[in-house]
Amino acid sequence: MTAADRDTIDREIDKADLLVERDRIVARYNEINSAIHTWGIKIGPWRWVRPVHTGAISIIFALWHLSAFATGVLITILWEGGKELGVALVVGALFGVGSFLSQMWSQGMDRQREFVQRVEFEDELSEMRGLIRKFREIENELNTHRG
Repeated sequence: MTAADRDTIDREIDKADLLVERDRIVARYNEINSAIHTWGIKIGPWRWVRPVHTGAISIIFALWHLSAFATGVLITILWEGGKELGVALVVGALFGVGSFLSQMWSQGMDRQREFVQRVEFEDELSEMRGLIRKFREIENELNTHRG
């Protein structure tokens, strides 16, 4: 076996080790991500827990209000005695969607503002981190001289 063959084998072993480590990291990441996004309901002995992301909650919210809107329209058209209920469902669905959209807009604006602040003040934050690091070093040095 030549040195080149040994190098090739070593590279293959290193690659296999890296692939195993990568798979372990991905599995752990998915486990943590699932735990972070777990949502549940517990009523007495009954418990329902599922990993749900914000996108799924948004879809559930939108479907709920769409069904309330559609039900309200159908009740208004098809049931003479239930027009008030139908109108109430339609208006409630519209208010719910409006509230949801305003929350989404608010969060989007907050993220945008936070991003701009990070970009604009990154130099100042870096300088402050450096100052804090130096302060801690001085404190540690002072503590070692006292003791």
